[in-house]
Amino acid sequence: MKWLVLFLFTPMVFAQSIQDEFESFYYSNQISPRHCGRNIKAFIESLEQKGFNTDEIEVLEITAPLSSWGFGRVIALNSRWGKEISGYKVQNWGFHVIAVYRGGVIDFSFGPEPRILPYDEYMEEMFLVDRDILLYGESFRIRGESHYS
Repeated sequence: MKWLVLFLFTPMVFAQSIQDEFESFYYSNQISPRHCGRNIKAFIESLEQKGFNTDEIEVLEITAPLSSWGFGRVIALNSRWGKEISGYKVQNWGFHVIAVYRGGVIDFSFGPEPRILPYDEYMEEMFLVDRDILLYGESFRIRGESHYS
């Protein structure tokens, strides 16, 4: 008696971590300066297409109050594409969009390389690098947190 043994192997897909996906996407041609909202949206859509659960990703919009310091602009001091001023990479926007995943900030406009930092550390490095620079009052405010959809 002959037996035919057929093994069906389901290929195991080892999902990369969101950190790995962020690092890869950071250097992709889908990222462009001054399009933070579009960058975050494209990243989340890419994750969803690859089967990642994005329920834990929150999207934040950062705006600035009208003041003598920022004139209603969000002033970033560690921007990927900023202009070098006194050792800071300075850039300003009317608003800025970031994503937060499990307490870590995903921002394609932050720094010269992809890093996911804890929320407080990110805020310190991106916006409050040197507290002596900030003259009076708030330099920015968070306008809402919601799941991207």
